Amino acid sequence: MKIIIIISTILFITTSCSKQEGNDNDNDRLIKLDAGVSTVITAPLSKAAITTESFEATVAGWETSSTPNYTQAATWTSTPTRITIGSTDALELKNNPEYNLETSIKTYVTGWYPAGIPSNDMVSITSTSGDIDVMYAGAISGSLDNKIKQTLTFNHLLTQIKFVIIGKGWETTNKLQSITIDQAQLPISLNIGTGVVTYATIAPLVIPDLSGQTVTTTATPAGVPVMIAPINGNALPLTIVSDSGTTKITATTADTNYQAGKAYTVTLNFNSSGIGVTATVTPWLEGSASGTIVEN
Repeated sequence: MKIIIIISTILFITTSCSKQEGNDNDNDRLIKLDAGVSTVITAPLSKAAITTESFEATVAGWETSSTPNYTQAATWTSTPTRITIGSTDALELKNNPEYNLETSIKTYVTGWYPAGIPSNDMVSITSTSGDIDVMYAGAISGSLDNKIKQTLTFNHLLTQIKFVIIGKGWETTNKLQSITIDQAQLPISLNIGTGVVTYATIAPLVIPDLSGQTVTTTATPAGVPVMIAPINGNALPLTIVSDSGTTKITATTADTNYQAGKAYTVTLNFNSSGIGVTATVTPWLEGSASGTIVEN
């Protein structure tokens, strides 16, 4: 029976996953891999930032004696493949693949999320509200006489932005109605050979699930996190709409750029003289930004 097994563990920033070495017995054609996420990945099977439990990716293998051609169909494809974060249990891939009997032929294995079947070497991504956490695991390879011992590591390719609001001296009747990232790009496709994301044109992105929120002295999440293209530069222009009017503000991070694989928490501090903005990096990798808003 042809079976490929992946040992699935998730890497949390500085924590590495334990290795399950491939069996070097020449008669054993099972492909055994370690799988992990290079930073923290949230709710299983949801369109959201992946941070806990599990997610379903596509894992595929190309057999070749030279360089794999990702515009051609994979030798085998396992989709969806559930990867459980923090688990060391063996993961059986669909279609029961194994190493080629010819030792000169290598199997190149890669993976991507969200799961999908590529057209040529591109996987389409539908993200209209910043709800897709795009991840990619670059190719690792091995053959029957030199089995795979590397880790298939999924990396976050986007930048996560989430908002927290807190206030003092801000009228409770003056509710927060919306937050808009003025210049955002959302993913539309992923190249499975290179891990390069193609993005839609720059456009405003309204933070989902936010309307009529009261600002209190307790720090409270505003809307839901969004995942967008990394930003060149450390400035994130925002438009804040409350019952008292519209305010433009820029959240500035200490990082040179808003980076891929980092989750930035932008905290809006509402008070009678304005809104102070700070940004810090959370779960994936940490980062921060700041700015000021004045109540009209």
